[in-house]
Amino acid sequence: MVPAVEMRNINKTFPGVAANRDINLQVMPGEIHAILGENGAGKTTLMSILAGLYHPDSGQIWIKGHRVVLKSPFHALQAGVGMIYQHFKLVLPLTVAENIALGDRRIKRFFSKKRLEQSAADIIKEYGIELDPRQVAQQLSLGELQRLEIIRVLHRGCEVLILDEPTAVLTPAEASELYALLKKLAQAGKTSILITHKLNEVMEVADKVTILRRGEMVGTFSTSATSVSTLASLMIGREYNLDEKGPPFRGTSTPFLKAQDISIIGNRGNQAVSGADLDLRRGEILAIAGVAGNGQRELLEGLAGMRRIVSGRVTLDDKDITDRSVRELQQMGIRMACEDRMGMGLVGEFGITDNLILRDYYRESYGRGFWLDYQSISRRAARVVEKFNLQPPDLNRPVKLMSGGNQQKLMLAREIEENPAVIIAAYPTRGLDIAAIEAVYHMLWKEKERGAAILLVMEDLDEIMRVADRVAVMYRGRLSPAYDTGEIKIEELGRLMAGLDRGDRDEAN
Repeated sequence: MVPAVEMRNINKTFPGVAANRDINLQVMPGEIHAILGENGAGKTTLMSILAGLYHPDSGQIWIKGHRVVLKSPFHALQAGVGMIYQHFKLVLPLTVAENIALGDRRIKRFFSKKRLEQSAADIIKEYGIELDPRQVAQQLSLGELQRLEIIRVLHRGCEVLILDEPTAVLTPAEASELYALLKKLAQAGKTSILITHKLNEVMEVADKVTILRRGEMVGTFSTSATSVSTLASLMIGREYNLDEKGPPFRGTSTPFLKAQDISIIGNRGNQAVSGADLDLRRGEILAIAGVAGNGQRELLEGLAGMRRIVSGRVTLDDKDITDRSVRELQQMGIRMACEDRMGMGLVGEFGITDNLILRDYYRESYGRGFWLDYQSISRRAARVVEKFNLQPPDLNRPVKLMSGGNQQKLMLAREIEENPAVIIAAYPTRGLDIAAIEAVYHMLWKEKERGAAILLVMEDLDEIMRVADRVAVMYRGRLSPAYDTGEIKIEELGRLMAGLDRGDRDEAN
């Protein structure tokens, strides 16, 4: 059988970095093929070459037995290769039918709206996807938006679909629907290539998996003949214990940080958080699950003093802190590592030294008046680099040149170094590979053992079950009660993420 895709001896170098070195990849028709690797392993670069975004320095690409030169994404679409990105490329005010037709050069200038909708309905029906061609895209759920992206690519006649982290923003139920759709497409002869870091996802849906490490190909394996632990070890080049869990909860049942019936307004003037109750104990990790955009960010920012709480009350060790500023809360021991590490957490042009004092530059220990004591600050920065194994260890190199994992460790290290009583972190492992995730876990577990109260917003339910003591779910601004992670199933959390209440869950069980 002729491969659907064959990439031969692909090389791609960026200034100072060999992203791909002699990569040979073969994917068969009707196959679901996963591409695994740590951050910087070269998997996204390789798939961007196949999608026409990058040009290889050397090597060949063959599609269905024919050599092709992909000069742009348009040429890739013509060759039958389409890419579905993690951040959807849709025009939300347009309808489903209009988004499907957008950019299609086969459609004439005066093509009627009725014919657009009929054409969209035909391809939607062909693949058994539930979408209304007349519905406006901004009214769709994230899972439906992803299916719309897939339909757009299929409408262009693509036989090979590349999906970048396809379940990053989906609930477990939506992820299962995506898996079912990919398997249905495989039966129809379509080929899917998944860029993912979720090992369980690979074992669930993929037929084969190719592992890249430091720009080189480790090998291609059948998922039926390997295991999650083997894949993890091959990815990072050493043994990796996926079953490792943090220390058990040894704190008291007395709440340390407590929120009572709090409501918070979002950026658009909407009520992002509605009547939320939360209690966080010393020596525990409480995780908040939910699909992004359901109020988690606003809740954390409200608790950290970055956003006004319009009603309700927050206490720290029985002391009312509802209207305190960010600086006041920091001085009380509440520290936050925000969601957007390069947009809000760090200054990309600054080095490690300057980023470490961003939130505490005014302290006398760092200098007096307008003058900073950079000798003392640099000594502290060197200790932090060694303690948390930050790479590269150059104190003055712009942090924008660091990997995502090292940026995340730097942001957490800055807060942890202050020995906080409460650590608040939004998506602390988002976009990180398993080695960086492991490092972040150990940082948090060490703080938990110290007695810190830790509140995390996380999206990967497998990670939550591994790292947290308790978990609550946010849906449309409302926060569920917190459940012990040892007493609730992932399927139940998925139902809560989809908006089903405790009563519905109990009836379903």
